This record gives sequence, C-alpha cells and structure tokens, in this order.
Amino acid sequence: MSKKQERMCAVRIDYRDLILPMADGLKLVDIASRAIPAERIYGSGKKKFAVKEQPDHLSVEVLLVHPDEVELLAAPKGLLNSPKGGAA
Repeated sequence: MSKKQERMCAVRIDYRDLILPMADGLKLVDIASRAIPAERIYGSGKKKFAVKEQPDHLSVEVLLVHPDEVELLAAPKGLLNSPKGGAA
C-alpha cells in the first residue's frame, strides 16, 4: 500500500511565494492576515519600525499545489563552488 502524499500549497505574501504543507500554509495565512505591515527605519543606530496610523493590509493568498507544479531549479554553475569573496 502506498503512502498518500502530503497536500502542499503555495502561500503568497505580498510578492513572495512559499511552498509548504497545506496545514502549515493555512496557519501562516491566518497569522499573516492579522499582521500589521511595518517598515524598518535605518540610520538611527537603534532598531526602529514605522507603522502607518491606518496601515494597509498584507496581500495574502493560498493555492493548492500539485507535485508536478513544483520545479527544483539548479544553482548556476560555480555559484556554490566559487572561492569565498571572489569569482570562480
């Protein structure tokens, strides 16, 4: 008897897609839908974030993903084997 494959999904938060198990994806969407977008403020020497008085909400969506819809991309040649700090 073959083991049933775990259902996967793609969660898009703003412009970034994340592939993960469906159960985790639904949790992530729930949490992200309650998050308040913020922008990091650099240059003050301290960690600070700016939040709008009436913030925009994140764009969050979830899509069912079939295994044949995911493609593993190979790293460009030399990228992983190049000497530290220099070109191959």
